[in-house]
Amino acid sequence: MIALTGAAFCAAAEEGSLSGVDTWGYRKALPAVVNPVARSPLQDTVSLRGEWEFVTQGVSPNRHPKWRAFYAKAWPGSRTIQVPGCWEAQGVGEPGMGDSWDCKWDHCAKPLRHIYQGEAWYRKTVDVPAAWQGKRVWLKVGGVRSQGWFWVNNTPVAWVDNYCGTYKYDITDLVRPGTQAVVVAAVNNVLPSRKGLMSAHHRFGGLYRDVEIEATPEMRIDDAWVRGDFDQQTAEVHATIATAIEAGRLKNPVLRVKVQPAVGSQQSAVGEAAITFAEGRKSAEVSCRVQLDPFLPWSPEAPNLYVAEITLCEGETPVHGWTERFGIRKIEVRGDRFFLNDKPFFVRGFGDDFVYPLTLVSPASKDEHLKHLKLARAAGFNYVRLHTHCELPEYFEAADEAGIMIQPELPYYGDYPTEAFTFDPMRDLKELYTHYRRYVSFTTYCTGNEGLLGRPLDKEIYQLAKSLDPDRLMMHQDCEPGGARFLNKENSDFTGGPINVWEPGSVKTDMPFVAHEYLNLSVKQDPRLEDRFSGAMLPPVSLATRDEWLKEAGLDR
Repeated sequence: MIALTGAAFCAAAEEGSLSGVDTWGYRKALPAVVNPVARSPLQDTVSLRGEWEFVTQGVSPNRHPKWRAFYAKAWPGSRTIQVPGCWEAQGVGEPGMGDSWDCKWDHCAKPLRHIYQGEAWYRKTVDVPAAWQGKRVWLKVGGVRSQGWFWVNNTPVAWVDNYCGTYKYDITDLVRPGTQAVVVAAVNNVLPSRKGLMSAHHRFGGLYRDVEIEATPEMRIDDAWVRGDFDQQTAEVHATIATAIEAGRLKNPVLRVKVQPAVGSQQSAVGEAAITFAEGRKSAEVSCRVQLDPFLPWSPEAPNLYVAEITLCEGETPVHGWTERFGIRKIEVRGDRFFLNDKPFFVRGFGDDFVYPLTLVSPASKDEHLKHLKLARAAGFNYVRLHTHCELPEYFEAADEAGIMIQPELPYYGDYPTEAFTFDPMRDLKELYTHYRRYVSFTTYCTGNEGLLGRPLDKEIYQLAKSLDPDRLMMHQDCEPGGARFLNKENSDFTGGPINVWEPGSVKTDMPFVAHEYLNLSVKQDPRLEDRFSGAMLPPVSLATRDEWLKEAGLDR
């Protein structure tokens, strides 16, 4: 084992008052992680994955306690449903054509076996472990579309309406360890969603990622992530340390870190940092830098990963833990070329447009995404564009392993929100940074498709991205040369290239370019695969139907 001294600093975290949807349940939404690829043995979590009670209720004002308090009553006609997942893929509703996002000039609604639009309710009873006595308890929500309202033991907790984040809510006062708790969610898929292209086929509904409850000590690791420094060959571990009450503050708090390769070598490096709180603050940002040996950078050809075990200690005694998987790479622009890890890099990208014929929604499974990303990698691709949306964390975890670089995008078509949500790309970019900075595959920020958010906003959001995250690239919006007139070195690191074949050397630019939607090549639905369409989407026109049409026209195959 190599013991190294870690550098540390503390800064006061923002502890602002509640605003927006947080005022509904009057509990602050804090960044969280559910269903992670690795979890510390010092974390106490109960997954609510699996069967929930479920009923549809149309669109009705059942949420306010003075109306019908529907969350606390019996639900005649209820059934069960699986979480995570959308309800369309589980037999809720009637056959019909999907109702796609607001960008009707560029949509791809699909015929579905089941469509239900309105409000639906979920309920699950969970045992709260007796061992959680004296701990702080959290409700963690992975993903809801369009919007969701949550109660615990008949008390409002959270209104969830976000772009890509996972959040947790303090429910300590609502549960009693050693007894049961009832979690209820009302979900509405008619209201505007900030999920972008996720709705291009249909405005699906449901709890599409995991829901969990977790117990932590009063003083805890609230969030953690690791920034890899390629030039210094170090891991820069960041942790938010928080305490809810003064009595729970540790007397001699220390953050200890152990880093080793995710596979292979068991050689490890360690570091530590003291923890102090600014006057009057209940949280602190702590950083610890650890020198890596062996140093194994990440690339599509060699997607090396590390694991950091981050432990909050009272002196020598472990109190709370966090496990974070990460990689180290350096992506940059030099002149008109991309460089990865100090070597010229050629982008071979494909577009992934959230097409899931069986499940309709992206599976909350790293292994499922790894299957198709490995196929992409075997075909020679090293980069993927997520058109006007951000995929699930499980997708990014798979890309970390497969060696695929990702360009998630904000949900804007030019300056047009893809559904009728409030225009606020600065908010959305901050959310993307906060929740996805931990994934080495996350390579490029992009604010949307084929347009311009506006000026001077284009420059301001570029400056925001670079100030938050100088380790990643940014393209203002993905576009071909016609739209690339909006792109320059004040708002982008690279520009859009031709959509059609070009002569080598014929494209003159002082920035690297990526060909936009090159040749519009796509994989069409194959009628010969009719029997494979056994899930949410109906099959394309069958061969039998095509033969009928040909026969009517006096033709055959």
